[in-house]
Amino acid sequence: MTVYSKWRPTGFDCAGLGLDDRQDWLVGPCILTRDSGPLERSNFEAIQEYAERDQIEYETHEFGHWACGWFEIILVHPNHAEWVGQWEKALENYPVACESHFSQTEWDEATGSWESWGANDLKREIRKKLRGMEKWHFEEWTDDNLDNDKLWEIHLEMEQCQPYYSESSGVTFGRMDYVEREWDKLKGVLVKEYWQQKGMGQ
Repeated sequence: MTVYSKWRPTGFDCAGLGLDDRQDWLVGPCILTRDSGPLERSNFEAIQEYAERDQIEYETHEFGHWACGWFEIILVHPNHAEWVGQWEKALENYPVACESHFSQTEWDEATGSWESWGANDLKREIRKKLRGMEKWHFEEWTDDNLDNDKLWEIHLEMEQCQPYYSESSGVTFGRMDYVEREWDKLKGVLVKEYWQQKGMGQ
């Protein structure tokens, strides 16, 4: 473990910058930056929850930074050195502080990213396959009638094994190659949805 007076975010930064009255406090095992992915965000929040549970005296401090925009650290009172050491060792052995917290963080980011861009990516892939089915105007129908929630249901059904996964910078949905790989199955789902919305469910 490292005391703040000897800690620096990179080799190009000064150690113990600012916080004159916290130089002997211990730097927690997690750091958060502008570019942190779901795992880092989850660990940063989970460690604080564990600290509250264990009645550990700690503080969070945020700093601007020339390389990553900003970063945030946890400082722990030196009386809790054993607690910090236990968490450092635990995260070295297994990088997830709390499985349920990480799972929820990943899910929240996945659903948010789906609204932002994932659904549009799936629409684009579907439109490529539907261009030969103009008689039902599927291209226009996909944009106008398949809302993001319905597309999310379709994605989860088609990609049951791993509908999304975390990378260092966030959640991704992969290439959605099931549109090509399992087109017959996907087409059946789309056709059923189309006719149900037309009031002609088969």
